[in-house]
Amino acid sequence: MKPAPFDEKYTYIDPNTGKRVDSTESRTEVFDKNGASLYEISNVFSGRRTMMLSPDGQTLILDGNYYFGERFLRSPSITEDEVVTLIYHQGSLWKEICFATDLNNGKAIEVRGRLIGGGWLPRTEYIANTSVNWDRGVLFYAMIDEDSTTTVDTEIKLPPTASEQRQQ
Repeated sequence: MKPAPFDEKYTYIDPNTGKRVDSTESRTEVFDKNGASLYEISNVFSGRRTMMLSPDGQTLILDGNYYFGERFLRSPSITEDEVVTLIYHQGSLWKEICFATDLNNGKAIEVRGRLIGGGWLPRTEYIANTSVNWDRGVLFYAMIDEDSTTTVDTEIKLPPTASEQRQQ
């Protein structure tokens, strides 16, 4: 399976804060609601990943695959421990969330059904959805268990917000 060509620029505008993220092949930049640059991340391209931005704009989450967003995962024969999410804080990589290491108790992805050309698996057969609770500082993954009938929430702690850092 071959991905479609990339757009020149991907933009995300947070509906609650008006902060904006622009991502091109050479950089990703975060802006406040008035258009002033908060920071830039060189050589980071969101591709088709889903973007989530903390209310203070300091934490940027890129969820999914560079080529196909949240639609597919690589099979373990291609990538042993697939990176499913990247978390940047104040312009630097803070954490990579890996399928086996962080979400599946150290177990690699087990092919449950169809394998799509190029070694891709439908992500929705493994991860029902991803959501964030900025107030609690947690990223949630609704993981689909092996029998494909129930989901188990997995929580990943996020970096502290600017107000949390001031309180410490």
